[in-house]
Amino acid sequence: MNLLILSCGTRNKLVGYFKSCDMWDKVVACDCSEYAPALYAADKYYIVPKMTSPGYFDEILSVCAQEEINAILPLQEDELILISENRAVFEAAGIFPIISSPEAVKLCRDKYALNSYLNEKGIKAVETFTAEEYLKDSIAENGSGLPIVSDLKFPVFVKPGLGAGSIDTFCVKTKVLLSALVSESDSELIVQPACKGEEYGIDLFVDFISGKAVQIFIKKKISMKAGETEKSVSVVNDKLAAFAALAVEAVGLKGPVDMDVFVDGEEFTVLEINPRFGGGYPHARECGMDVPTLIARNVKGEENTESLSYKDGVVCMKYSDIVTK
Repeated sequence: MNLLILSCGTRNKLVGYFKSCDMWDKVVACDCSEYAPALYAADKYYIVPKMTSPGYFDEILSVCAQEEINAILPLQEDELILISENRAVFEAAGIFPIISSPEAVKLCRDKYALNSYLNEKGIKAVETFTAEEYLKDSIAENGSGLPIVSDLKFPVFVKPGLGAGSIDTFCVKTKVLLSALVSESDSELIVQPACKGEEYGIDLFVDFISGKAVQIFIKKKISMKAGETEKSVSVVNDKLAAFAALAVEAVGLKGPVDMDVFVDGEEFTVLEINPRFGGGYPHARECGMDVPTLIARNVKGEENTESLSYKDGVVCMKYSDIVTK
């Protein structure tokens, strides 16, 4: 089988994991920049237009035809929606899109909608407000009938409602500054209070056939850099794993999922869920979570059922490397 990885960027390790899996015959990568180092880790690569260009989608289909691609893996936020919405086009060409449904992808992208949805389902998520709601002086109600409280204490975290990678995320200490950010922002901002406890990252694989989270890896974050986990330590916690599985299955996700949760004793609070490989996946892979194989089985029509067993206390530390060409 042949795989096409889109917007590969700096995901050299991820490309390497797929190449090392015997179930994949050829791993092809593409990016809009020739300076994306992960291109040169693949068996073959293509420089394609930016995804916002009119000819982008046709170019991707052309690459799929030339390389006899069997499955396509998007990695970038906007591309997730594009590939998911065009699932039928790929499937008609015999190509398996490694992505959840458009409805699930869009729900995860909208942090306000996602957290409201999870709380309605009884799955605790970080309180999330639009910045305009937070600036109100009184308690109101949103569309679901849930209370909106605007008198939470500062500081709070302010970010774009459709943001990604911690870009334009600010710690705001006053309503004056929050008001200024709202007036200057070109996108809708959301407000989230600081959470109690420690932040954990969770990698899951939800089987495309059964819809069940068959493998789950938990890591406690030690440090972050540019929105990605830089150092982390593996944690075995069955209750947290069950909580994470309940959340992703409630959203209807499938395939690789990246999730952030705050843990305060035995209380778990979802911060966000991303329907894609997370930047911290290499930690899970080095501890035995072989997602490339799980995906390959699903592409072949085989259901995955085995759970993941890994050691507690394994530390993962990222470092920089170089590629020359």
